Amino acid sequence: MPPNPPLDPKASLWNLIAVYLRLQREHRGLSGESLGRIIGASKATVSKIENGKDRLNIGHAKLLDAAWETGNPELLEGGLFEWLIFFASLGHRPQWGQEYARFEQASRIIRIFEPSRMTGLLQTPDYARALLAKAGVADPEPVVAERMERKAVLDRAFVTVTLSEAALRWPVGSPAIMREQLAHVLELAERPNIVVHAIPATFDTGAYLGLVL
Repeated sequence: MPPNPPLDPKASLWNLIAVYLRLQREHRGLSGESLGRIIGASKATVSKIENGKDRLNIGHAKLLDAAWETGNPELLEGGLFEWLIFFASLGHRPQWGQEYARFEQASRIIRIFEPSRMTGLLQTPDYARALLAKAGVADPEPVVAERMERKAVLDRAFVTVTLSEAALRWPVGSPAIMREQLAHVLELAERPNIVVHAIPATFDTGAYLGLVL
């Protein structure tokens, strides 16, 4: 099998943890199996963590910090790996879009709320293209293609979409693009596995929960 490509530690804090873990293991002359004994995991799990396929968890981190004495209890509660995981769990993940897409494709029930624009799974190619052009995407075609591929989930999942009136009315692209987009939503709403709700912009509706949260 070809070797796994090296992780970029600048891409995310999780990548940095994986790279640093491997560096520290090799610096101490430990095998993956030896490290596994420290954290109570198999050699295969250690390999997955170091290659970014899995993540070091807080239990592993505490065992590592204790074994490698990475902290000073007189100055700070917890060791280095425990704190790295704490901040990695809070921080932004550049790969969140890819992770979301994987969860979406594996889902059988999807619920979506969108207050401002047409949600991605309901977009037509021209509507998506117009949005991306305004966002300054130089070459929107790969993104449009990926977005259209995601729509395959509409053929097998039960999908409930709640759109605000503003999302339906906000002009994107041109009148022709909007007509096609709204007609597409109506067509999708005819499917037995897709339910589309619209929240009217009236004083009777007022400040509903979706605006508050």
